[in-house]
Amino acid sequence: MCLGPQKKPWKLSIESLRKVQAQLESKRLMTPMLRRCFELALKQFPQEPQCVQDNAQVVIASQMMELEFVSGEGECKIKVSAAEGCPQYKVREPTKSMYLARLLHQPQLLTTENLKNIKKTLETWGSLSEEMELCFEEVLKEFPQEPLCVRSNAHLVIHCDGMELRFVSGERECEITVCGSEPRYKVKELTAEVFLERLLSRPQRLSMDNLQRIRKGLASWTEISTELRACFNLFLEKFPNEPACIQEIPTMNMKWDGTRLQFLEGDLTVTVTWLNDKATYKVQVKTWAIYQEMLKFSEQPLSKENLLMVRQEVRNLQGVPDKVEDVFNMAIEKFFAEQEVLQNNAKLVMKCDVGEIVFVSGKGENIVDVYLNDGKVYYKNLQETTVVKLYKKLMDIISSLKESLINMVKHFPEFFKLLPLIGKYM
Repeated sequence: MCLGPQKKPWKLSIESLRKVQAQLESKRLMTPMLRRCFELALKQFPQEPQCVQDNAQVVIASQMMELEFVSGEGECKIKVSAAEGCPQYKVREPTKSMYLARLLHQPQLLTTENLKNIKKTLETWGSLSEEMELCFEEVLKEFPQEPLCVRSNAHLVIHCDGMELRFVSGERECEITVCGSEPRYKVKELTAEVFLERLLSRPQRLSMDNLQRIRKGLASWTEISTELRACFNLFLEKFPNEPACIQEIPTMNMKWDGTRLQFLEGDLTVTVTWLNDKATYKVQVKTWAIYQEMLKFSEQPLSKENLLMVRQEVRNLQGVPDKVEDVFNMAIEKFFAEQEVLQNNAKLVMKCDVGEIVFVSGKGENIVDVYLNDGKVYYKNLQETTVVKLYKKLMDIISSLKESLINMVKHFPEFFKLLPLIGKYM
């Protein structure tokens, strides 16, 4: 094969590409960039399906020359050229069947941009079925949220319409599958590090199915700490008891710092802390609306310390209605002036805004209401046990006796002055 000015295309085959490459090298016409273009062509072209190899035009171009190779009718256009100092291999398929043949024949580059481009091209060719579209939408929703360790080292397989589309990146270690008319995005993590990275780097669905999947995943990796597993198990036990306004949150982000597991979403933070070989669960919110919903569905311990703590939490919330703090102030002032026998067996009902917040001590048999009416705060004892009533009567009697004794003592000087006169008549 003589390499002079090209008058007609060379026959396209892997053998002819290698021969032209060798002649350019021997005649010292091969530039570094042209060499890289040939290397790319010889890497990619043998991977093309036979229908492309038998009917293609390959153009290898550099600043110095442009070389053309043709097989069959040359309908599939392939250009290998340098762009911004890097060789690129670009293909333009003439027909839908040839595009699909290439797509199905070899794995495609796994990037979000390439997934979007392939979806768009399939749509342009009229080859994007409803099932395939659903699968691509699921992938494009989930894959961009993956951590870099997954996106750069994965093998994605889309099963739909009896076909299998494959996409790869890096060493293809993380296996991802999407299939079915109701597509499910599934990832098989090969290491505990990848499992944790995925768990902590992307929002997690709070459906019971997904939470159970996470629990099983944590249990399956021996490298994952006992503390993290215990904290997650406590979250799984407590979270289903939260009010609907919290359970209905679709996803939350997770954080783990070695002793504290947090679930975060907007105004809500759920913290599970590992301390002294025990996990503790706490929910924190930033708005009055959610805070009130949480308290409305559960009875709180009734103690001065707890009332003071709740009042402080309310002060830090956003959107607290007027007079709510006044209700707390009245409750703290009046209730803890009550007899201890009442305080230890009481139900304190605070009516703030809409709904109630209930605090209970003992059996909660003595009922106290603190409520708003026409902008004023009222405190009312609705129900008292017989013990409390008797205790109050006894205290009243003792108070009266005390007052009588005090009055008697006050009059002792006058009594002593009268003693001599009394003596004269005796």
